[in-house]
Amino acid sequence: MFLGTYLASVTSGKRISVPSIFRENLGKELVLSQWYEECLVLVSKSSLNSLLGRITGSQETIIEPIRKTEHFIYASSYEVVPDEQGRIVIPDRLLAYANLKDQVYFLGVGDRVEIWNKEKKNYKLVQGSFTDIDKIAHGSKWEKVKGILFDFGVTNLHLKDSERGFSFGNSEAPLDMRMDPETQGVKGSDLLNLLREDQLRELFEITLDPGSAKWITGRILHSREAKPIEKVGDLVEICQGLRSSKTGLNEATLPFLAVRIAVNSELTNIKETLPKAFDLLEKGGRLVVISFHSKEDVLVKNFFKEKIASGAHAITFRPVTAGGAELEANKRSRSAKMRVLEK
Repeated sequence: MFLGTYLASVTSGKRISVPSIFRENLGKELVLSQWYEECLVLVSKSSLNSLLGRITGSQETIIEPIRKTEHFIYASSYEVVPDEQGRIVIPDRLLAYANLKDQVYFLGVGDRVEIWNKEKKNYKLVQGSFTDIDKIAHGSKWEKVKGILFDFGVTNLHLKDSERGFSFGNSEAPLDMRMDPETQGVKGSDLLNLLREDQLRELFEITLDPGSAKWITGRILHSREAKPIEKVGDLVEICQGLRSSKTGLNEATLPFLAVRIAVNSELTNIKETLPKAFDLLEKGGRLVVISFHSKEDVLVKNFFKEKIASGAHAITFRPVTAGGAELEANKRSRSAKMRVLEK
């Protein structure tokens, strides 16, 4: 699954660098084509037919609307091969169609990547907390919308950031874990050094069973008496010997996840955000939520149940999960669950 928005530059040689986070799933044999609303679409060669099938449906007879769609996409498609730096050449015809100039946006849109002129005015990028979605909406002068999509996952950019403590690859990194250090004050190390025993146990019970949460809490209390817990390596050492009900994971994975969730108030923010998002939908509008942790999904599921009881409609009666092809291309999608609700 392709997610996120990334800025890139078009060189004088009409080359453009595909974001590395997309290159992993796209592969080496790519197809670039014109797409709707004067943008371009980039997909792997093997997935082009399935993408077209989503548009035309299962209609076997080649009626006029299907012919027009096929002409629009196939006849404007070019096979492109990334160079060693992940750059592709944009054909003149497609440059002109999408009016691509100095800078463009790559948008991950589920099963495809779209390329947009940076100055095109059908979108607006805003950095902020999704708990402020109502304020952002009003500030952007839109009131009711047809759809809202939440992706509660953490990007590879965070997971691969070895300087902020999101992963345990760099033992010397500070135990920070803040998504946005400019607007957030409390770090992971602050929580581990200052919380009471009962508060620490509650924190770790987000991801661990009560017995494991009690065990690691005791280790933290003992460790911080000797010296402050400040670095990634400090918490990794504390986690050594931890036993949990989930097998196959590094023993530090779930404790790190619990601290990250607490630092960023992730569960509290979801609970606060969903009602605001639902209020912004017009009648018939849809709320799409992708969660990655069981506690997140419980919050989403309960909120949807509440709204269904008040007249909303469930589009997905069970959460949609990744299929075999997506799991093979993106192992992190294994824990993703998507639910859709119509107002």
